[in-house]
Amino acid sequence: MEDELIEAFHDVDEDGSGRVTRSQLQVLIEKLGIEGSDHDRLFAALDRNGTGFVTLDSLLDAFLNFSSKGDEDEEVSDE
Repeated sequence: MEDELIEAFHDVDEDGSGRVTRSQLQVLIEKLGIEGSDHDRLFAALDRNGTGFVTLDSLLDAFLNFSSKGDEDEEVSDE
């Protein structure tokens, strides 16, 4: 999934700047098939310094943190 995220990011990062706008993030989320996402809240959480852009690094960090949390939840429910 990480590779898909990186590929989708580069697809929507039309100018190759390494950052995407709110509308580009929405397209990226749709490309990944993520449904039910509140795009505005997600963008606000990812735009950590308020620049109006989300970088690939911040997106990957959030994805990896979310994935790790999901793994921890599964371990707890297995016990």
